[in-house]
Amino acid sequence: MAILHLLQQHPKDGNLTACLRCCGSSDAIVLLEDAVYALSDDTENNQRWRTIVNNMPIYALKPHLHERGLQRLRLRNHKIIDMAALVDLTATYSNSISW
Repeated sequence: MAILHLLQQHPKDGNLTACLRCCGSSDAIVLLEDAVYALSDDTENNQRWRTIVNNMPIYALKPHLHERGLQRLRLRNHKIIDMAALVDLTATYSNSISW
């Protein structure tokens, strides 16, 4: 059963670690609010994060990237989405977890 993980807090708050432990191969992660820093931070979970990034869909909310000055990041394995796409994702995945 695929789960949409909605990560909202800064990666150094510990939720990234918990989220990565729970992610399955059919899951997806949406980075919201301060969680978008996971795309630029050199977090302690960096190696695990890179493995997850290469194996599952990772989305980042465009307005939250812009608000934090991260709009110029080059994202190879990520998709930048707007609010309408986020709503579509929540409809696509029958289960979600907010972190």
